[in-house]
Amino acid sequence: MQATRIAILAVLLAPLFTAPAAADVSIEMTVTYKQTGQLGDKKNTSISKSWIKPDRMASRSQKGPGMVWRFDKKLIWTIQNEGKNYTEQTFAEFRTQREKAAAQMKASLAQYEQMLKNPNLPDATKKSLRTMLEGLTASFSVKVGAKTKILGYDCTHYTILRNDKPTQELWACESLEGGAQYQQMMEIMGAYGAQTKEITQKIKGIVLKYKFESKNPQVSMSQVGVATKITTDELEDKHFEIPEGFSKGAKAGQ
Repeated sequence: MQATRIAILAVLLAPLFTAPAAADVSIEMTVTYKQTGQLGDKKNTSISKSWIKPDRMASRSQKGPGMVWRFDKKLIWTIQNEGKNYTEQTFAEFRTQREKAAAQMKASLAQYEQMLKNPNLPDATKKSLRTMLEGLTASFSVKVGAKTKILGYDCTHYTILRNDKPTQELWACESLEGGAQYQQMMEIMGAYGAQTKEITQKIKGIVLKYKFESKNPQVSMSQVGVATKITTDELEDKHFEIPEGFSKGAKAGQ
């Protein structure tokens, strides 16, 4: 569950890691997704676009929902292109939802630990349960690597380790300016659980490339996003509003 959440956030949030600044930034990325295993083999490529202003952020993808973070209103909008609707949550509501999910994960942890005490449990089931336990008790850290250029911009390579194993790579550029509230947004989203603030503080600059991998006994998946276009022109407010013709749907959990 934790791995899936990070995979989703990789597309939506990768361009938003940035130091405080006041300029507008837009980033277009090519995203390639691959999957193999019991759920079938898949491969697709899509375009992800992100826009950043000092008091708001937005991201859209050809595949999956878009998101808008309105720091001026303390709201999060999730935009569903299919069905032309959106959901709205306050920052407080989103934190509450995340805390409930964490409590459910803690309960699952205790249940799996109890199941492993059963001496008659098949080895395959034990292996699957241990894999799930590893995911529920994940610990994250960051390794800083070498510098490289992407679209002419100097980028630093960061490796995110999950239980001391590489799970995500980021190439971030400090010379590009962007939104100042990224850390608040990341803490709300909880990409790295209780360690989100600690991890995001170590990543300096806007991410122009990322690579995510996840493997378990049932499925292996990878996702790579690479910036193909960057602009620093003033952005129109329409990027941070509900699209015309979209209706408000029920909130998550309702």
